Amino acid sequence: MSTLSWQAGTASGPFLVGTLIQSCAIVMYPDYAPTNWQGTLMVIAVTFVVWALNIWGTKLMPLFQNIMLVIHVFGFLAIIIVLWTLSPRASTKTTFTEFKQAGGWNSMGLALMVGQISAVYACICMFMPLSSIDS
Repeated sequence: MSTLSWQAGTASGPFLVGTLIQSCAIVMYPDYAPTNWQGTLMVIAVTFVVWALNIWGTKLMPLFQNIMLVIHVFGFLAIIIVLWTLSPRASTKTTFTEFKQAGGWNSMGLALMVGQISAVYACICMFMPLSSIDS
């Protein structure tokens, strides 16, 4: 299971980037009608770019990762500060006791499970069986 989750996690990165590129094309060109084969080609192109960067860009990778770390930390702080200062306030009772499900799902439970997909996705390749640690 650990190997399968690692492979799925590795494959999901290029899939998400390819989907984001296709989404940007949809936003920029409203007449564009995406097809599955175009999405597949986008994923393959992203995979080749990552492959090339891992082979020929290894010396620049630590610098790039450090720059991206700084950008992510400051971006996170900027978003949190803006949302914290400009967002409307709700009472504690409203925050912890009122639940609304505006997604069109049949039940609150189903909406909860669909909403958890993004949180579970972040942990997809973190689980390793104890037997593989010992060997």
